[in-house]
Amino acid sequence: MKYLLIDIGNTAIKYGFFEGNTCIDKKTTPHNQILPNFLFCPDFIVLSNVGYSDEKLQNLLVSYENIPILHCKLNENGELFFEGKKICLPIEIAYQTPHTLGSDRLASVLGAYSLYPNQSVIIVDFGTCIKYEVLTDKGIYLGGAISPGINMRYQAIHHFTVKLPLLSVPETFSEPIGKTTDEAIHAGIIHATYCEVKGMIESYNKTLNTKQIIVLFSGGESQYLAGYKNLYTFATQNLVFTGLEYLAETCIKYI
Repeated sequence: MKYLLIDIGNTAIKYGFFEGNTCIDKKTTPHNQILPNFLFCPDFIVLSNVGYSDEKLQNLLVSYENIPILHCKLNENGELFFEGKKICLPIEIAYQTPHTLGSDRLASVLGAYSLYPNQSVIIVDFGTCIKYEVLTDKGIYLGGAISPGINMRYQAIHHFTVKLPLLSVPETFSEPIGKTTDEAIHAGIIHATYCEVKGMIESYNKTLNTKQIIVLFSGGESQYLAGYKNLYTFATQNLVFTGLEYLAETCIKYI
C-alpha cells in the first residue's frame, strides 16, 4: 500500500512518499510552492499541518480530493478519527485542551513512543519554536512547553531594537561573556538557549521522578546545540515524520 506523508511547518513543507515501510521519495519545499509531482497516486495521506489556513490547505490538496486523509489533529475529547473510524492511540492524552494541541507536537510524541515504548521520554524539538514534550513510561502524554526558536530570537532582538544588528548562528560559538556587541548577542541567544534547555530538562526530570529517562533532540535547529551532548540521549532529524509513519501503519488496519 502506498501513502503520502505531509508535514506543513511554519517555514517549509516536507513530503514523504512511502510504499509499505519503504520511503520512495522525499522532498522539502517552501510554503509558496505547489504539491510536488510523485510517480504514484497514494492510497491515503497522513497530514500534520501547523503552517497553513484551511483554505490554503484545500488548495494544496486539490489534486488529491478523492484520497482519504488522516489529519493528525485531536478533537475536544482527545480522539483521532480516520474515515469516520476512531483511531486507537497507544498513548493517553493528559493535555487539558487536546483540540488545541499542534499536530506536529502530537506526531512527535507518537514518534517518540514508537521508538521508545514504555519509557519516559523528554522531547526537545528545535523548529521555528522550541517545543518540549513529556511522555511517561506508562504512555501518558503530560504536555510540555513552547518557546521562541533560535533563529526567531535573532530576528526578534533586531526587530524590536533600533541599533542591534540582524545576525545568524555563528559557525563557532563565542564565550558566555561577549566582548563585542555581536558576541554579546550570540552569547545571549546560544548560551541562554542552552541554559533554558538544560533547566527545562532538569525540571521535567523531577516531574518524571525516574532514573531511566530518554532525552530526544529533534528538528532542523537542533544542529546548533548538537555539541552539547550532556543534554540529550539521542538525536533524530525529523521526529514528526516518525510519528506520521506510525500513524500511517495504523491507518492501514482501518482501510
